[in-house]
Amino acid sequence: MKSKVVAAMALAAAALAGSAHAAYGPEAGQPTSAPGGYSQVVTSRTVGEDGARLRGRSLGVRVQVRVARGSFDAPVQLRVLRPKRRALTVAVRAVGRVLAGVGVAASRPSGRAVNRLPATIRVLLRVADLPPDALVLRYDAKRGRYVKVAFRARRDGTIVVRSRRPVALVVVDPR
Repeated sequence: MKSKVVAAMALAAAALAGSAHAAYGPEAGQPTSAPGGYSQVVTSRTVGEDGARLRGRSLGVRVQVRVARGSFDAPVQLRVLRPKRRALTVAVRAVGRVLAGVGVAASRPSGRAVNRLPATIRVLLRVADLPPDALVLRYDAKRGRYVKVAFRARRDGTIVVRSRRPVALVVVDPR
């Protein structure tokens, strides 16, 4: 009897692990597939019609993801991800020194990846001592590399990036 219980528990654990992998595994177009190890979840929230703000810290900088009210007509789970500094440094070393990095992944509550968001999200990164020639790069899965992205920098060092897709971002000092 005891062996049947243990076997049933092992089977249930394996099924649970498989479903968790399906929901959170690296999906093409998601930040988890980008070089830099975007894997540690900083914060997560399911966002619907009411919109939301997700806040956290990634590589020592404050991060905020904003979704306006009425933007999403169906629930989407957003996850703010922290990359591994060493892996990210290696991935963009030809461009410059890493100042900040963050990823935003998206999925339906069922776990299915969302590669195109229903509306634009804003990703804000507060970078202390932001150099005037700083670059923001986004991982482009189709090209297999990081590319420059348009951004707005505020006087207080906050970088604002708008996106309709999950993103893997890195702020670089090109000097």
